Amino acid sequence: MAKFINKKERVFDLKLTTYGRHLLSVGTLKPTYYAFYDDNIIYDDRYAGTGRSATATITFSGLPSADQTITIVSTDGTSKAYVAKAATDTDEDPPHFSNTGNNKLVASALKTCIESANGHDGKIAVSKSGGVLTLTQAATGSAGDNTITETLDNATVTGFAGGVNDTRIVEPQNDIHHRIKNETQYLEGLTLFEGVGNTSITDDGGSINFFDLMNLPAKRKLRKDVFRFDSAIGDAYLDGDANVAPAWKVVALQSELNSSTTTSSMGQHIPQINIDANYIKKVGPTTFIFNPDSVRTLGLNTSRFLDNKVIGLVQNDPVMYVEEVNTENLTENYDIEVFEVLTDATTSLEKLERKFFEKHKPQIVDGLMVSPVPIQNPTETLTTGSVEYYFDVLVDHEVDQKLACKGAEIFNKQSYYVNLDFDCYEEEGESLYFDIYGAVTEPEICQS
Repeated sequence: MAKFINKKERVFDLKLTTYGRHLLSVGTLKPTYYAFYDDNIIYDDRYAGTGRSATATITFSGLPSADQTITIVSTDGTSKAYVAKAATDTDEDPPHFSNTGNNKLVASALKTCIESANGHDGKIAVSKSGGVLTLTQAATGSAGDNTITETLDNATVTGFAGGVNDTRIVEPQNDIHHRIKNETQYLEGLTLFEGVGNTSITDDGGSINFFDLMNLPAKRKLRKDVFRFDSAIGDAYLDGDANVAPAWKVVALQSELNSSTTTSSMGQHIPQINIDANYIKKVGPTTFIFNPDSVRTLGLNTSRFLDNKVIGLVQNDPVMYVEEVNTENLTENYDIEVFEVLTDATTSLEKLERKFFEKHKPQIVDGLMVSPVPIQNPTETLTTGSVEYYFDVLVDHEVDQKLACKGAEIFNKQSYYVNLDFDCYEEEGESLYFDIYGAVTEPEICQS
């Protein structure tokens, strides 16, 4: 159990957890920075009032019939109907959600419609678990306790309930500093009182003792670290404007961002951006590429047919510009992790399975160069647990500069408010040659 910290002390007491001591024993614990958290501080009491948002649930056990509807009302009185159709169409008013496939697909389709611009558009938050949707009013108060009317087959609906009006008294501005500085209690870091020997994990249905993983500490799914905090407000490198919060700038240079939510598809409080990547097959004349950019370019077309035409693949790989703003831009200031969304066969709930980057081996280990050139694993040795088995992730200098600059140029022309910090190539002009041994000055033109 965490203890209260004496505010008069300004000493950092760093202690290794049991898992941290294990990583230290196998040589993989390398602390590089420390972080600051403010989970226990309430800066504005408007966000800590007694008000609560009303919630409702929609459970699909099967498929609704065509043209059946469900009408939902948000706290501000916005009423929207959603119609079951053969295909989802959020451009229609009222929006259409697909009633084909299975109950999970129907739930996903209705979730998309509610979150769309023609739907409630942020006035109601929707989280999904299997075929169950949980709806939460964005605004607090009993005005959100609204009835949901529907004519859906194979669906169980409970109306909104649990909304409570906010009865707090607004705190004067002059009292905020005193409350935060002198009245807020601070807690020590949480410690997990559990020995390494008692820890086990599950892999492919079997139990593996922690000590069996001494040689493979980085590629196993360990049990959740309950002693870890989330949502850091900054770290040792923070050097931004004090009046703005750290944020992310995400721009699609190729492909399209079709939607975004403040929570992930698993219901976690992680922003999610959905991207469409389209690959188109086209029939065209036979052409010879004299200067291919890569081996992949040569494999995009089939062999020539009798009519002297080929079938080619038009690529539209997602190209994203991601920048952390309002903080110092470091060389490596964030990590990329790849997960596959799977459905548990027993519980029918969605779960995440992490994939690992296997293609590149580290060239420098513990400060020593183990190979004079970068090492890559053969493609045929990759398994379904590898990211490269499905696609390649290229970052920074690995990205095709012409492709990135083309997307940046189009985006900068269309937006007057967001600038992309990306160094692009210069157009090659006509080469000019000068005779360094010629006359210093040009002769004058004779005029008659």
